[in-house]
Amino acid sequence: MPVGGVIPTVRTGRRLGGDDGRWPLVISAFGLLVWLGFLWNFAVELRTLPVVIPPLFAFLLGTGLCLTVMYTGVRFHCTDWVDDRAGQHIVGWAVGGLLVLTLITATTILIRLAEGRSFSEGQLELLVSMSSGLLVGSLFGYLYERTQYDAAHVRRTRDAFAFLNRTLRHEFLNGLNIVQGHATLVRTELDDESLQAQAETIETRSEDPSEMVQDFRLYANTFVGEADIEPVDLSPMLSERVENLRRSFPNAEVTADIPDEAPVMANRAVGNVFENLLQNAVEHNDKATPTVTVRVETTETTVSTHVADNGPGIDEAERERIFDPQERDGQGFGLYLADTLVSRFGGRLTIADNDPEGTVVTVDLPRDDATDS
Repeated sequence: MPVGGVIPTVRTGRRLGGDDGRWPLVISAFGLLVWLGFLWNFAVELRTLPVVIPPLFAFLLGTGLCLTVMYTGVRFHCTDWVDDRAGQHIVGWAVGGLLVLTLITATTILIRLAEGRSFSEGQLELLVSMSSGLLVGSLFGYLYERTQYDAAHVRRTRDAFAFLNRTLRHEFLNGLNIVQGHATLVRTELDDESLQAQAETIETRSEDPSEMVQDFRLYANTFVGEADIEPVDLSPMLSERVENLRRSFPNAEVTADIPDEAPVMANRAVGNVFENLLQNAVEHNDKATPTVTVRVETTETTVSTHVADNGPGIDEAERERIFDPQERDGQGFGLYLADTLVSRFGGRLTIADNDPEGTVVTVDLPRDDATDS
């Protein structure tokens, strides 16, 4: 059960403030009224002017503007996230745009008249200003409300993640503590060395997800690029993951060449990168005896970690889509997660063929600048 029995309300993308969201149709109604003004102006000019083509072009211009305004209103009405509240605001922006542009045009006409200039039949300019103001104002209103909606959605998503973090820490960690406690009891009470080894494996492996849940916020922040990057020593993290792999897959041959120190610019989430890569090297291996080789090389600016296996390999055509979390079942998500985290650290993850068979995944991470001094 969730902590405190409280589940945060997460709204969907449907309309939130009303049943129909009909307010944007007011924009369409304004557009229709302005179009009637253009129609009236066209009829007047046909009776008073000796030419037909210019009034026709003016009417077609007004018709195009008004049809766009009317379509905009209908389109906003059909948009799922535009509720009555957002619709009222958009209409307010549209009316504001109409008033501003119309006022500017009317002021221009009045200035000309005050200067003693002759200015007759300014209704076309006013009608164009009204339709343009409606269109521009409604678009500005839509963009503003969309920005507000997206910001609220981000806040709700952030709150949901925070709630999930609390729930995982409370519920999942409690369950893992029970598993660890029973595994420890079995390991200490049984005399069978084989069962003791299995209990120790359960005990050890249950510590990894426990640590990951405790660092859930760090992983999430790193994934979205909001976590701090700091100097960390890659060697102990990598050595620990290698030992975990050996315990979890005793039938695999795992060799490692890891220096005593490998300082990089990252954070604790970098351990999850190699957790995924090492797991993939064994779990997706089709050999009776999976072989995994880990080798670390350092330069003045980079720490490169090579994870090689003797598995089926990855076709070159698949490498472009291998990082898609929807591809290749769980392996695609693991590589996608690893690649994203490495890129957040300013590094690079590449895939190449292993000789004579298998795959080599190389992770290049920036070296800690402090070690160069």
